[in-house]
Amino acid sequence: MIDVVTMQTGKLGPSGWWYAVSGMLGIVSIMIFVVTFCAIFLKIKHGIRRFAVPGVHVLPLPAKGAYTIYHEYRSVIDGAAVSRDEGAIDDVKVSVRDATSGTTVEVAGVSRNTRYDFGETRKGVGVFEFEVEHGGNYVFEAGYPEGRENPLLVLAVGPAIGAQILIPTVLLTLAMSACALCSAVILGGTLYKRYKAKHIQAQSSP
Repeated sequence: MIDVVTMQTGKLGPSGWWYAVSGMLGIVSIMIFVVTFCAIFLKIKHGIRRFAVPGVHVLPLPAKGAYTIYHEYRSVIDGAAVSRDEGAIDDVKVSVRDATSGTTVEVAGVSRNTRYDFGETRKGVGVFEFEVEHGGNYVFEAGYPEGRENPLLVLAVGPAIGAQILIPTVLLTLAMSACALCSAVILGGTLYKRYKAKHIQAQSSP
C-alpha cells in the first residue's frame, strides 16, 4: 500500500512526522523517569518522622511491614540545628511498643547500609530496624544509660527505603523499555519504508 501511494503521489514513503512521533516517545520516557523518581524522593522524605533523644514519643506507622530507625546526624528539630558524628549513638537504647496493646516490638541493628541525604540540614544513616504486623500508633522510647540527658540526638523512623524503591524501579524500567521499543520500531520502520520508496522511485524513473 505504501509503495503504491508513493508511486502515485511522489512522496518518499511515510510522512516525516513519524520521526517526531519517535522522538516524542523518547521524551515521554525521560519525563516518566524524572517524575517517578521525584515522586519516590518526596514520598521517602515526607514518610520519615523524627524524634528527639532522650524522650518518649508516639508516632503513627502507616502500614504493616519493615521499618528503619535512622540517626539523623544533620538535622533541625524544634528550631534547633543538630550536628553530630554518624556513630555518636553507640550507647543509645531504643524500644518500640504498640501504643494500643502494649506489645513490645523487637528492634535489631540494621542488616544493610541505608542512608539518606535531603540536603545540608537533613542527613541520616540507618542504625536499627524492626517489623510491625499492622499499622497504627507506636511508642518510641529512646535514651541513654543511667538517665543521662545529653547530648541531644535526633532519630527518625520510616518504611525501609529499599522496599519503597524496588517496585517503582521495576515498573519504571518496564515503562521506559516499552517507550524505547516503540520509538525504535517507529524510527526503524519509517527509515526502512522511506528508503524502500526512494529505491522504487529511482528504479521507475526514466
